[in-house]
Amino acid sequence: MVIKEYRSKIEKELSDICDEILKLLDLKHVPSAGSGDWKVFYLKMKGDYHRYLAKFKIDADRKEAAE
Repeated sequence: MVIKEYRSKIEKELSDICDEILKLLDLKHVPSAGSGDWKVFYLKMKGDYHRYLAKFKIDADRKEAAE
């Protein structure tokens, strides 16, 4: 029981952090990057955070994060 509760707590924290970073990338960094290397960098970072979400989520949440 304690392990499941702790896992759930950690997953929520990770999800919140990843969602906050993705929101920041979408709202600020990608639009202001223009074109070129910085835009590629931010889009790659966005893909990385979606992959992180897909790694620790389960079932339907994992499928959503992977898509």
